[in-house]
Formats: sequence, C-alpha cells, structure tokens
Amino acid sequence: MTEAVGRAADNRSAAQPRRRTSVVSGGALGAVGAVVSAAGGFALVLVVTRTLGAADSGRFFLAVAVFTVLIAVGKLGTDTSLVRFVSVLLARGRDDQVVPLAVRAAVVVLVVSGLVGVVIFVLSRPLAALLVADPSGDDQVLLRWVAVGLPLGAVTLTLLGATRGAGSVATFVWVEQVFKPLARPAAVVVVCALGAGVVGAFVAWLVPAVLGLAVVFVSMRARLRGARAGEAPSGPPVGGAEFWRFALPRALSGTLEVFSLWIGVMMLSALTGSADAGVFTAVARVVTAGLMVMVAMRLALGPHLGAAFEHRQLDRVEALHAHSTTWAVLVSFPFFLLVAVFADVVLEVFGAGFEAGAAALTVLAAANLVNVAVGNVQSIVLMCGRSSWTLVGTTSALAVQVLLGLALIPSYGLVGAAWAFGAGVVVNNLVAWWQVSHGLRLRVWSRPVVAALLLTTAVFGGGGLAARAWIGSGLLAAVLVASVGTVAIVAVALARPRLLDLPAGYRVLARRFDPTGATT
Repeated sequence: MTEAVGRAADNRSAAQPRRRTSVVSGGALGAVGAVVSAAGGFALVLVVTRTLGAADSGRFFLAVAVFTVLIAVGKLGTDTSLVRFVSVLLARGRDDQVVPLAVRAAVVVLVVSGLVGVVIFVLSRPLAALLVADPSGDDQVLLRWVAVGLPLGAVTLTLLGATRGAGSVATFVWVEQVFKPLARPAAVVVVCALGAGVVGAFVAWLVPAVLGLAVVFVSMRARLRGARAGEAPSGPPVGGAEFWRFALPRALSGTLEVFSLWIGVMMLSALTGSADAGVFTAVARVVTAGLMVMVAMRLALGPHLGAAFEHRQLDRVEALHAHSTTWAVLVSFPFFLLVAVFADVVLEVFGAGFEAGAAALTVLAAANLVNVAVGNVQSIVLMCGRSSWTLVGTTSALAVQVLLGLALIPSYGLVGAAWAFGAGVVVNNLVAWWQVSHGLRLRVWSRPVVAALLLTTAVFGGGGLAARAWIGSGLLAAVLVASVGTVAIVAVALARPRLLDLPAGYRVLARRFDPTGATT
C-alpha cells in the first residue's frame, strides 16, 4: 500500500514537474519582476510628468486609477480564488477540475467586466464631471478608453490566478511585472514624440494589455494542458457554490483594497485639481517601489500557504510567514526609513513642482513601516479560506481613509491625502494582524523578525536622522547612510547568524511546492 502510494506520487510529480517550485525560487523571480516593475513604473511616471506636465499627468493617472479600480470590480475576486482552489484541487488529487474551473471563472469575468465597461462608456460625460475639479474634453474620452480596455485586463488577471495556483509565478511576472511595465513607458514615449496628447498617451498605455492577454492564454493552456485526475483523489472536487462563496467576498475586499490605493489621487483630482493628483501619483509610486519584496513574497507564498492549510500544517504556515517577514524587513525597512528622512531628495527626480509632495512622502513611508512589520498577514487570512474576514480590514481602512480625506484634503491638500492614506494602511494591517494572531491563533512575530525590526530601525532610521543633522539633506548624506547601513547589517548577519536566523529561513523557504503536502 505504501509503495503504491509512493509510486502514484512519483508518477504525478513526473507528470507535473513544473508545479514543484519553492518560495525562494518563486520569490526570487517575483523579486526580479518587482524590481523591473518598479523601474518601469518610475519610467512611466517620469515620462508622463515630464512630457505632459502636472495637470495632464494628473488626468492620465486618474484614468489609470479608474481603470485599475474597475478591474478589481470586474474580476470578481477570481484571481485570488483560483490561487487558493487550484492549489486545493491539486492537493486533493483533482487535477482534472483545474481547467474547467479556470474557464468558467474567465467566462463570468468577461461578461461582467464587459457590462461594467458598457455602463462606463455610456456615462462617461457625467462621470468625468464628477471625478475632475477642472474637467476638459479629454476626460470623457479617457473614460471611454477605460471602458474598452476593462474586459481585457480583468480576464488576464483571472487566468494568471490559475497559473499561480498551480505553483508558478513565472507567467504573472513576465506579463504583469516585466512586459507591461517596460512596454508602457516605451509606447508612451513614442506617441508623445509624435505629438499625441494625454489621450494618445493613455491609449498607448492600454495597448500592451492586448498582447499580455494573448500571452497569458497561450501560457495557461501550455501549463495546465497536462492536468489530469490524480491516481488516488483524497478529497472532493470544488463546487461552484464553494468557489463563489470565497470569490465574492474577496471581490469586494479586493476592490476596496485597490480603491484605497487610488482614492487619494481621485479625491485630490475632484477636490483640489489635476496638478495635485499628478504629484500624489509620483509619491505613491515611490511607496510602491518599497513594497516590491512584499509583493514578490506574496506571489510565491500563496500556493504554499493554501496547500499547508489544506493539510493542516500550521507550523509550516508560521515558519513561512516568519522567515519571509524577516527578509522583507531587512530589505524594505531601510528603504522606507531612508525615504522618510530624505523625501525631498527622492522627489527631485520627477522634476519641478514635485518637491511639494515631500511631507506627504514622509507620512506614507512611515505608515508603510507597519505594513512591512506585520508581513503578508492578509495572504494567511485568504489562503486559510476566510475571505470574508478581509472585508473587515479593507472596509475599516477605506472608511478611515475617506473620512479623513474629506476632512483634511480641502485644507491640507497633499499632506492631508497622505495622512488619510497612511491611516488606512495602518488600520488594514493591524486588523489583519489581529485576525491572524487572535482569530487563527498563529504566531505573527518571531525573534528574528523582532531583531530585524530593531536593527534596521537603529541603523537606517537613527543613522539617517544623524546624517541629515550633521551633513545635510542632500544626496550625499542619503547615499552615505545607505552604504554604511548596508555594510553594518551584512556584518551583523555574518557575525551573529542566529540573531536573524537567515540560514534556517532559507531552508524553510527553499522547500519546493508540493500540493500533496510531502516534504521535498
């Protein structure tokens, strides 16, 4: 009996070798993608702001914000749901259910996002007047192009969820984090060089979505084509009711999460004008760059957490979270601490007028220290099947952000938007931390995480403030702190390896993804 089960597992592994990836390999690929994505995002902001100016760049990024929020609505939570349920199906030996589930989800998303697009197209004129304090004819046209591109973007993310659930982040990384971020600024440069205005720039931004969908479709077919029934199914198939009970709460919470990322831009556009919206977009882009390690870890952790919960391996869930958080803190805490101290230096790269966002950048960098400190707690909540729990955090965070934004933005502009956004970030992460630590009774922080928090804060936070006081706020001081601080952290890690427990963390994260729950 044991030999037969072993042969079945071996046959299954041989038939599906591409599923067996580790958090380290997936996270490394995700990190590369995050770096490229951040670089492409910076390039896009630089191209748009320097070519179109603050006002038209605000219009451009408002259209991007509306597009991104509507995609979160149109995909109905199916991307995260497929990450969870594809990994669950593989864990249960129900490989033959994977492709039909992905196809059904994609069809529903295509229909719903298409209907939303029709509504936006028809109502583009009144929506433009509502969203922009200083509207022009271009705003209505931009919204119509948003409606056209919406179904393509929503279906793309849905299909990417299926490939991620199968244990691979490669397609997501190459399409969403490499191809699109690099193609979009290049396309915008070309059309702007030809004399196109803000509408032409946005259409150029949309074009890579068409090619991205084609690549995703071909990749999904190639990756899941060989899926077949396991030789010894160990659980029931995933029914439509089970899938949508998870997906629809996630759709709402996911929409609120994305909306919270862009509500600052939207509220500034509606309350103070397009120029402030353009500056705030640049500030938010810097913050997004600091979260690239968190994003990379989240992409890689999803299927591992889903399979671990399916097999009730709670110790592994805690270990994955603790060690991935340690690495995230070591990379992201220095970034946000330096950005908070030298915000004016960072924003100089975007050109004249953008230094007005320095105080806002300091506030948001400080708020995201909480985001990094608790790690990817939202992923734990989702992968254990409690998608409805995420609604508590996202709803609370958005309510705080909107109420503070309405109270502060009219008087304080960019800084008011930053305080509102930052408060939402803190609330969302603290709620998720409470759900994991008290609701699921899982350990969020370990000794290495606490050591990493204290060490980076002392070296980069304290060192940054000291350098600014003694040397000044220029680029030289920032580079000096970054260089000396990095050497200091590496020296401590080598001299006291047990302090941060990096070797043990690497071993935990290097285990390959195995949906059967076996140790590999």
